[in-house]
Amino acid sequence: MREAARRLERQGVLVARPRHGFAVRTISVQEIDDLFEVRLSLEMTSVELACRKADDAGLARLRALVDAMVRDAPTQPQHVRIATDLAFHTLICELSGNAHLHRIFSNTQTEMQMIIALIDAVYHDPETMANTHYPIVDASRVAMREHLNDAWQQVRALFVKQHGTISPPTSMQGPAR
Repeated sequence: MREAARRLERQGVLVARPRHGFAVRTISVQEIDDLFEVRLSLEMTSVELACRKADDAGLARLRALVDAMVRDAPTQPQHVRIATDLAFHTLICELSGNAHLHRIFSNTQTEMQMIIALIDAVYHDPETMANTHYPIVDASRVAMREHLNDAWQQVRALFVKQHGTISPPTSMQGPAR
């Protein structure tokens, strides 16, 4: 029991009170602000890298996770919704291809779970909260398309410069999705 309490203390959930045992840690507005500033920085970097590095299969995994979040939101208990929400954000970190960034993000998850529990409780409709993730996936797809179109133009221009033009491109838009 004491070892479990010490582990929770290391994770920031409990605080030790000499000769009184442990108490649940209270969270201040400043701690929320600090955590979200760090989270915003980590996740903006993650999504930027994921937009450059993720393939269609990775983006499909994101879409499938959001679909499941929305579908299951009305019936899942809060702790499962929170775990699924963090799984979505963790997947973006994974798709960034940066192991160090993924590890740093993972180290913040205990505190994020506590904060997200507060956010999730604010939403009267869990499905509404789940639906807020779709624009992230959609924006990732748009950013991916822009990135790949830019790469296409650059590679094509270099090829034409080195080898001349063989035939005009059919479209720089690529296939519709």
